[in-house]
Amino acid sequence: RVFFQERIQASPGLAAQVVTETSFSTVPGDGSADPASLYTVGAFAFIDDVRQSLDGNLVMVAYFGQFENLVVDVFESATGDEVSRDVIPYGGGHSSPRFLPDSSGLYLVDSDGESVDRYDPDGTNPSNLFTPPAEHGFLKDFVLAPNGNDYAYVANAVEDADRLYLGSLSGGLRASVNLETTAFYDEMFFHPDGNHVFLDTFQTDVLMVRASDGVFGPSLGLRNLDGLDISADDGRLLLAITPFQDITGVEGPVARQLVPGLYVADPDGQNQQPVTTPPTLNILDARWLRSVRRAPCMNGSSCFR
Repeated sequence: RVFFQERIQASPGLAAQVVTETSFSTVPGDGSADPASLYTVGAFAFIDDVRQSLDGNLVMVAYFGQFENLVVDVFESATGDEVSRDVIPYGGGHSSPRFLPDSSGLYLVDSDGESVDRYDPDGTNPSNLFTPPAEHGFLKDFVLAPNGNDYAYVANAVEDADRLYLGSLSGGLRASVNLETTAFYDEMFFHPDGNHVFLDTFQTDVLMVRASDGVFGPSLGLRNLDGLDISADDGRLLLAITPFQDITGVEGPVARQLVPGLYVADPDGQNQQPVTTPPTLNILDARWLRSVRRAPCMNGSSCFR
């Protein structure tokens, strides 16, 4: 099935302020039926983010409501039945709430940026999932690995550069990385094998960091995540490198390693090999036939979900 945002037109002649509603709609992937509205988020809504639980049963949609407040709803992907509406907070992190790897609930950075909270999908049973040491400063983002135990988070102490912290809920901190910049993080996520963390920041290219010790992986040459795909079969990377002026790392501009084009790399980013493509192909449209991606990432990189 395919999910998409749809603006539903009301009947002609109604007042202008009720002409359209924003709907989360669906259509069978084989085109065997017409599109149908699955879940309506209301008039004047602007969808900010969509995430699906790993078991496929639930969808979280975060959107700006009528009063420009960020609202988080959860509904069933098969029926569109509401599970919770405007109960789970958006939180104080740079990214929207995420589903726990076992799909049992959602987690988010709290509004004070001091801890990570967990909620059941219906918004009940709030609890503390993780609290970093106070000296690490304000939490900007926090993400769990697919195993539900390893973590990565970015925090910033007052008047200091951001740092990436890596560890596990059961074993504690094992590595930290000075990111040498103060940035906004559009997304942070683990490779499905749990061995590397990707950071998408407005100030640098996409960063790849080894989860075991915080060592940086090779330069991927990607300005943001719209040029990255990961194979659901073997974890290899697909890199769509487009022309641009500068490549920026944590230590400033760096030399380009790959000419623009389409490349395949090992899961750790090594062994980057070019892929021959037709000259008319838009390489940003390239994807693995079986991909871990669930969104095309149009108009930005925040939808690697």
